[in-house]
Amino acid sequence: MYSIDKVISKWNDCSQAYSDEMEASTLQSAITLYNLVSCNKASRIIDAGCGPGLSSQALASTVMKCNSTVYCVDIAEKMLDVFENRFKTNDFSRNPDNSFKRIDAKQLRSSDNMEAIEDEATLGPSGRRVFNLVADIEQLPFPDHSFDAYTANLVLQFTPNYLNVLVEAYRTLRENGKAAFSVWGREENCTFITFVPNILEKHGVEVDPEVYSSFDAIDTEQIMEDAKEIGFSSVKNYFFPTHYSIMSGEELWQMLNYTSAKKNFRNLDDDTLDKVKNDIIKEFDEKYGPNTDNMSCFEVEVILLTK
Repeated sequence: MYSIDKVISKWNDCSQAYSDEMEASTLQSAITLYNLVSCNKASRIIDAGCGPGLSSQALASTVMKCNSTVYCVDIAEKMLDVFENRFKTNDFSRNPDNSFKRIDAKQLRSSDNMEAIEDEATLGPSGRRVFNLVADIEQLPFPDHSFDAYTANLVLQFTPNYLNVLVEAYRTLRENGKAAFSVWGREENCTFITFVPNILEKHGVEVDPEVYSSFDAIDTEQIMEDAKEIGFSSVKNYFFPTHYSIMSGEELWQMLNYTSAKKNFRNLDDDTLDKVKNDIIKEFDEKYGPNTDNMSCFEVEVILLTK
């Protein structure tokens, strides 16, 4: 499992590349979480591990009700720099009724402070508030009972101690509030993730553990049991398929060289690199390319908790 320093370093290093190449593929699961916790009815929401904010933009612009507030939290400051640049130039900020502000976690020591910060963010009739801040979701800076809804999309498997995340979600939720988490699904149904490591292993290339997390790193059955012990009154889960927009081996190769996956190729000699590249393109096209009926799959598991 990652240490907190490695988590911060990993996501700071790939913040812009992740936004450019990968983030759109997470929208489907994010929207599912927003729906499950009824973000359209919530007055105050936390989007934990928000990353560069593409899904947060959808939440703020189309899902949230008027006069509601979302706090978008991430551990990596450079992720929030991308987030901030996005919100300063998108339709949300062009609506004068809305409010967007970067805040410091130190400002959030009490519920009175939260209300004061929100009151300062004056809204028009159709306005919504978005705050973003750097914070560790294992040690949230918010008071108890702060939120109606909590979401964490594809985040839990990268946290050093998921139990702390569950405890903080429970602590900061109001009574009857809901928390929804998504994590990687079953390994056999995540061919998009396992495809490249399988080829690398065939060529004797050691897969960088910081690039491909082990499916054994998180036990969702144990997570659900822990959630019950923490005090959540309802614990549910289910699986659903999602997909990346990659349709050819060449597209996949280009994506790999823009993301942290390129670490796997750094120390390869030219001959091995050519073989790996050719196999990735050839095998992907044979299995999932434009002339096949199949799509590579990225299954997601959703865990829904009610306080």
